[in-house]
Amino acid sequence: MNKTAGLGMTIKIGIGLVLGIIILLFALSIGTNFLGIFFTEPSEQTEKSMENLIKVIEKLGDKESDSFLFTTSNDFYLVAFNKGKLGKSGIKGYYEKPANECYDMACLVMCSDSEDVNACMDSKVVRSIEEIEVIDVKTPGNQDAGIVTYTQGKMINLYVAKNNNRLILKELEEGESVDDFDIYIE
Repeated sequence: MNKTAGLGMTIKIGIGLVLGIIILLFALSIGTNFLGIFFTEPSEQTEKSMENLIKVIEKLGDKESDSFLFTTSNDFYLVAFNKGKLGKSGIKGYYEKPANECYDMACLVMCSDSEDVNACMDSKVVRSIEEIEVIDVKTPGNQDAGIVTYTQGKMINLYVAKNNNRLILKELEEGESVDDFDIYIE
């Protein structure tokens, strides 16, 4: 009788462990899918962030400014290209303008952090801006670099302003505000 009771108890424990493992795996699977709703891949976040930045730009009137939290992906820069059929941007005009996506238009492109002049050509995140001719990027020291974001893999506070057919972008550093840079639109 003891052996039978012991065997029955062992079977119950074994079945309980197997069921527990199955339930745990199921819960982890559901939890991962649930978290995926709230936490997308960085490239998806960057693409959504680019779409929202374009909406902010389109809503701005002439001589208006705003700030925008832009999400960047690791190993990518936000690079600006002016209106024109061909163009280069970046430090010393390093990156070639993607011709197909923003031919003869000003555009913003997520370019890979690379020394390849074609780093922007294969970008999946390219947005043209119809009414803008020049994108004036303000960098530390006011160098005309064309690279809007030097920070990678984080949320960046951007100064965004319009002045006639010019778009002004600047990565705001800690302690800086939109009001500090409205001199660009006066």
